[in-house]
Amino acid sequence: MTPQALERRRHVRRAMQLPVALYAHAREDGGTRICLGRIRDASPGGIRVEINSRCDLKNGATVFVYAMPGEIHDGYGLPVEIRAEVVWLDKEGRNIGMKVE
Repeated sequence: MTPQALERRRHVRRAMQLPVALYAHAREDGGTRICLGRIRDASPGGIRVEINSRCDLKNGATVFVYAMPGEIHDGYGLPVEIRAEVVWLDKEGRNIGMKVE
């Protein structure tokens, strides 16, 4: 990452490997996109998710991210819902940067 990109960030990112499911409504066909992946890093302002396969998301899409924190994988915890907006995708569409709303 370039020094300029690091200077633009307002919050420090924390590396992680948290499994998630992404749900996004497609404007074109009205269908729902569901993708599985992992949050790779997070900050108070956003998250980066690496997905298992292409999800055909676009910049500006609203996405609901459902995460199960590791401490409550005993079957009693509830998933955490994160509402986010897609702000960037890599060329392959496998890494997605999202602004947390």
